[in-house]
Amino acid sequence: VMFALFALAPPATPAHVSGTWRFDFGRDSYDPLKFDVPDSSDCTLKQDGRDLTGSCGSDELRVLGVVKGQRVTFRVRAAILTAEVNADGTGMKGTWHDRAQFGKFTATKQ
Repeated sequence: VMFALFALAPPATPAHVSGTWRFDFGRDSYDPLKFDVPDSSDCTLKQDGRDLTGSCGSDELRVLGVVKGQRVTFRVRAAILTAEVNADGTGMKGTWHDRAQFGKFTATKQ
């Protein structure tokens, strides 16, 4: 009976992440010969349903990604970021990685 109730439940509504976010990055590994990850960056995210676009940093690096429920996954250059958005939609915590580096990050909606 419980399985039947879950099967009939509507899909989770995506978190709302459109807006300006301040990202703070930590590094668990670092290779100075690879893409240099900043300590922090401001990103403008634009959400259309599940689709996510936008730009990050003063170079306005392109963002492409998807929002599924409270989970956000997107790419900036060679880096892939995955995060969980908090319940009130004002913050997220996650991990990032590129070809040779990885770490954790937090972001706060501005």
